[in-house]
Amino acid sequence: MRLHLIRFFLSFILTATLINQGESAAQADEPKSFVIKGNVKNADGDFWEFLITDFIKAKHLVGVPIDKNGNFIKEIAISAPQDLYLSLNHQGIPVFAVPGDTLIINWDAAKFNETFRITAVSSVPSRQDEIDLVLKLYQSYWPKTLDMFKIVQNREIAGDEKMQQVQALFNKYCSVINQNPKSKYVAKVLADQYYFFLLRFVEKINAQERNKNANQFKQYRLNLDSLNDAALKYGCREDLLNENVFAFSPNYRSYIENQVRSNNPFSEVSLANQGPANKEYNFTLGNGYAGLSGLYLSNIIMDWYLTNSIITGYSDYGYENSEKAYQKFKDDILSRSYRDTLERFHDKIQRLRSGTQAPVFTLKNTDGKNVSLSDFKGKVVYIGFWGIYCNPCINEINQYAEKIHQKYNDVVFINICVDADEQSWQKKLKSLKLNGINLLAKGWTKNPVCQAYNVSSIPHHVLIDKNGKLIDNVAPDLGSLMDDNNVLDQLLKM
Repeated sequence: MRLHLIRFFLSFILTATLINQGESAAQADEPKSFVIKGNVKNADGDFWEFLITDFIKAKHLVGVPIDKNGNFIKEIAISAPQDLYLSLNHQGIPVFAVPGDTLIINWDAAKFNETFRITAVSSVPSRQDEIDLVLKLYQSYWPKTLDMFKIVQNREIAGDEKMQQVQALFNKYCSVINQNPKSKYVAKVLADQYYFFLLRFVEKINAQERNKNANQFKQYRLNLDSLNDAALKYGCREDLLNENVFAFSPNYRSYIENQVRSNNPFSEVSLANQGPANKEYNFTLGNGYAGLSGLYLSNIIMDWYLTNSIITGYSDYGYENSEKAYQKFKDDILSRSYRDTLERFHDKIQRLRSGTQAPVFTLKNTDGKNVSLSDFKGKVVYIGFWGIYCNPCINEINQYAEKIHQKYNDVVFINICVDADEQSWQKKLKSLKLNGINLLAKGWTKNPVCQAYNVSSIPHHVLIDKNGKLIDNVAPDLGSLMDDNNVLDQLLKM
């Protein structure tokens, strides 16, 4: 099970330039970045972080250094509006940036709620109104939205009742949007909410109804009747492949991926004159074929989808399967910006082929001493990248870690935490039964070991043989190692 942070955490850092000559109406002299700066009082560390969406992979983590006076400033390259989730005060506070923005953020960590402020300085009119709108929606309705996840998953509540509650909550979002002055990016704010509700709630309710009765079920729809602006309504449709919304709404891009991939793939094949034969399904290949058939009406969206699916596939489904997809679809990507992005990534990922020397690293252990991968040459090594804020990671550790470590006492288990500072990491380790070699890779995506192993989601596992060579950079999880004759058993016999 993998968590693609909020899927919470991500990504191997790549920048895809959507705006390219002949592919966008953008002019060469338009800004291609934004600045985030400000001051924090009573900071509890020397940096803070935020997630930012991207065209390739869903989100990645950005670290912002804080100087001794509490000041910070960072410029981030973007070619179109992107969402930010500010990791402050144990929250993921949403805002969005557009090229040319300067976002000024100030707060006092000792009294965060009373002091937190965001000011937008931009040549784009009404940017402050748009920032305030997003924050108002978050503060007013995000707790209720979290509760809605529980309601939708509750099997004892009828589909009609679930949908009524989903629609009522969405109407509240629309009511606030109705009150906001019309501006350039208010359509983005609406689209983000509309496609979030479709993907997270409506599609799940419909799937539950199909599972009850595949032959006869009610298909629920999210209506926009409570929205006043007809033009805004037009941009939000389930069946519309919209390049404008694609460019500014990460939630719409996620919705596209879900729609394309929702066709159930075949996992078995019956060969002529041979009867049925089990064949492992290649998800990266399947996703690529789905994109070719489902998105041919828009070249730029199809190119984005193929590029994103292949790159994500290397970290989700392993090198071999994704390499087949790369070789199959690379020539179908016509956009130079996406093709170049994929080729640059492919050049880097060659180091993670099975049989190549595992990337070396040195990290601090719980005693503050350096530990290197080379220290364990001659031993089979199983690396688990995890995080203290990653629920699937914690569940996996609690259920299987102790049993697996006892079962394989000849294997070196290296546990690398990626999402915490040293104090939080040490505190969490005390509550977990996590034996083995515990190491800390602070900063996640900016940490060289995470970049070297293409760790874009956690939990992430790596298997290395006695000679220090990679067996699998997307190795089976701890639960899979409970099975008889698993990959670890086979490796130990060699």
